[in-house]
Order: sequence, then structure tokens, then C-alpha cells
Amino acid sequence: MTIAELAILQQYFGEEKEFIEDGYYRLRTLSENEFELAFLVPGLCGTTNYHPKINLIVTGDKITATSLVDLEATPAIFITEKENSREFLAEQLELLKEKFLNAKNLQV
Repeated sequence: MTIAELAILQQYFGEEKEFIEDGYYRLRTLSENEFELAFLVPGLCGTTNYHPKINLIVTGDKITATSLVDLEATPAIFITEKENSREFLAEQLELLKEKFLNAKNLQV
């Protein structure tokens, strides 16, 4: 994900989850340079489950996925950034970014 792509997502997605066709979309600001990109699906008793949620950090002009949680996967996935997980996290961030862009027919 690039800084420009993050800026576009920030224009169209916000702190509150928004239902669009297949689930809920949310882009939450955690701190000045940390964000949570989450796709959520309806769960039991009015709850929602991450499918997935990716935390990311912006340093300069670089965006790095730092963790992933997917409660709908079997078994559930909990991954933090480590040497052997960086490529997987980057791939999953790209997939989730595309899902967000497609949900509102956005182009970069």
C-alpha cells in the first residue's frame, strides 16, 4: 500500500464501521502514524468478527503491516510482524486494500 492509496481510503472510510454489500468496512486511526484497516462480518448476537483486521504503521513514505487478526479463518489467525511473516502481512494488506477500493469502486 502506498501513502496515496491510504489517503484515498481515509477519504472514503472512517472510524465507524460501514456496511457495504458483503460486510462492514472500517479504517480507524490508532495514533498519528498507526491505523487499523478492518473488514468485519456479522457474528452472533449482533457482534462482528474481523475477517481480517490489519494494523499498519506509516514511517516516512513507507507503510508496514504490523499485525493481522482473522477470527473467521479456521483456525483463527493471529500474526504479528516478524522476519518470517513480513511478506505474508504485505500480501494480505494488498488484498484487503483492493477489497476496500472495490467496495466503493475507487481507482488509484
